[in-house]
Amino acid sequence: MSHIEKGLRFDSADDPMHAIEEYEHALNSEDCALEIYLNLFSVYFICTDPGYFAHHNLSTSFIDLAWKRGLLALQRAESKFAQNSEIMFWKLYAPYVRLGEPEFVEACLKLVNPAESLIPYFYLFFQFKGTKYRSEATELYSMVKDRSTARKRWVEGALRSPLQPNYEWHK
Repeated sequence: MSHIEKGLRFDSADDPMHAIEEYEHALNSEDCALEIYLNLFSVYFICTDPGYFAHHNLSTSFIDLAWKRGLLALQRAESKFAQNSEIMFWKLYAPYVRLGEPEFVEACLKLVNPAESLIPYFYLFFQFKGTKYRSEATELYSMVKDRSTARKRWVEGALRSPLQPNYEWHK
C-alpha cells in the first residue's frame, strides 16, 4: 500500500497523526496530486481547532507546529501547481478562521473557478447568508458528504445545517 493510500485511510479514520505522517511521505512522490497537498493542509488545519485537538489529545505545542506545517503544505502545493483557486482560497480562509483576519469576499470572488474547485463557494454562500451560490454549495455538499477526509469533514460540517430549508441566518 502506498503512502497516499495509507494517508487516505488514516484520514478517513480521523487519525490525524498517522494521516500526517503518510501524507508527508507521499509528497516526496513525483506523481503526488494536488489533492494530497490539500488533504495534508486540511489535517494540519483541523488540528489547530481547540475542540479537535482536545478530543484527539494533541499537545498544545503541536498546535503551533500544525499551523506552520499546514501553511508550508499550501506553499509547496502552490510551487508545484501554481495559482490554483483552491490553494489560494485556503491561504485566505485559514487566517480568517484562526487569526481573525478580515473577510475576503472580493478576493474570493476573483478565485471562483468551478473547473478547478467548488470549495470557495462554501465561504461565499455563508457571506451572502444563503442568498447567493446555493446551487454551487449544494453541489459541493454532495461531493463532501462522505466525510472521507479532514477537508471534506470541514466543508460538510460547515454546509450541513445552512443548506437546510429552515436554517435561520444570523443577522
